[in-house]
Amino acid sequence: MRWDDERVQACFRCPQCTERLRASDDLLLVGGMRVRQRDKLLEAGITTIAELADHTAPVPGLTTNALGKLTAQAKLQIRQSDEGAQQ
Repeated sequence: MRWDDERVQACFRCPQCTERLRASDDLLLVGGMRVRQRDKLLEAGITTIAELADHTAPVPGLTTNALGKLTAQAKLQIRQSDEGAQQ
């Protein structure tokens, strides 16, 4: 999480962090996402689940296999979210 105040340290688990993660469609919400993988994606300019789901190019520091799994999971989560919203 990129907080505006450098004195704030994100834990990614408390209610405040969870709210910020959801509000920003943060990559950490992708099932199986590791913090280091998120860092590599952020460095590549991919900042949201939606951007990851649409991404097709390689990402430096991530294997093709790892990126493929994360992209597939992001697509699945978006599809499930869309289906839930339609009900």
